[in-house]
Amino acid sequence: MTPVSDPAVPPHAPLADYGYAPARFADDFAALCTEYGLDAAHVRPARVLSMHYGGAFVVVDDGDQGARMLAKASGVHRKSMREDARNTPAVGDFVVVSPATEGEVVLEAILPRRTMLVRKAAGEGVVPQVLVANVDLVVIVTALAGPSDGAATGDWNAARIERYLRIVREGGAKPILVLSKADLCEDREAILEEARTLLPPEDVYLASFTEGWGIEALTERLKCGETTAFVGSSGVGKSTLLNRLAGSELARAGAVREKDGKGRHTTTHRELFRLDGGALVIDTPGMREVGLYSEDDEHLARQFPEIAELAAECRYSDCKHGDEPGCAVRVAVGKKKLPKGRLEAFVKARDGLVRPPPGSKKRVKIVPRRGRDE
Repeated sequence: MTPVSDPAVPPHAPLADYGYAPARFADDFAALCTEYGLDAAHVRPARVLSMHYGGAFVVVDDGDQGARMLAKASGVHRKSMREDARNTPAVGDFVVVSPATEGEVVLEAILPRRTMLVRKAAGEGVVPQVLVANVDLVVIVTALAGPSDGAATGDWNAARIERYLRIVREGGAKPILVLSKADLCEDREAILEEARTLLPPEDVYLASFTEGWGIEALTERLKCGETTAFVGSSGVGKSTLLNRLAGSELARAGAVREKDGKGRHTTTHRELFRLDGGALVIDTPGMREVGLYSEDDEHLARQFPEIAELAAECRYSDCKHGDEPGCAVRVAVGKKKLPKGRLEAFVKARDGLVRPPPGSKKRVKIVPRRGRDE
């Protein structure tokens, strides 16, 4: 996050154009007012546009248009953030705010999230971090090449993409994959074929933002009123893609280092933009770590259903599929009924999970995805 500094900006669109549907949130809004003892006539909804050290910038209704204001958490909400990091507001959150001073509001509570991307926060601690909330589509961008020397400096890593996919799917959003800088990669067709084993073919795009490949097809995926987040490593072209889709420079895109083909960190914080066509997009900084954070193993069973089925036949109910006797999974691998790579992928996924801290307190809830209200 960056320190707060908010230069004068033109009026924003009203909150409804940022995805807020009063009918959908009415019951949740009333419930939060009751729970926190808030006067419903005194508070109003808002959506988080960006997070900074001094608080969150939100958009609220101001007459027939929207206004950007700085929101600082109330004492009650700061306490809930200390109890569970997932209560920290994230870009894309719909929140309840009350008036403070001119240009500022108090963030009282977070409305239930439809979707969210949660990872283990960077570092050694076991702390969850909500990256973005209430997104419909997540565009995972990975570069196939550096500036000039082809795939040798590319960002492609199937295992990392699988971690992104799990985070996105577990959070309830839909992922698509963009293979950028494809014009510089001689092996692009082979990588494209591998990528299509991870997602449906129609959700994988070869792209070159300098040559214009893939821009039109990706533009068609952005829908009015829906929120799309861009994620990926630093320097893969997320900000450049956003600017091409917007037709203007919304986010600052930086040059690539010639030495190693890696990009500089030009996006320093997450920020939600509204495009002229009504689509909502969130640009994010490059992520060096894609740590998985999970409360149970149910999603592992969904990700590896054939292993879950075999595991039911293991001699021990807590079999780790390592050296234990009577392991049905290892037997299946030995008989070539289960590819060895699938077991290896399962073990990596299981061992990479980060469990929630003991005694986690009440946190902001996530609600099932529902259809858009008219």
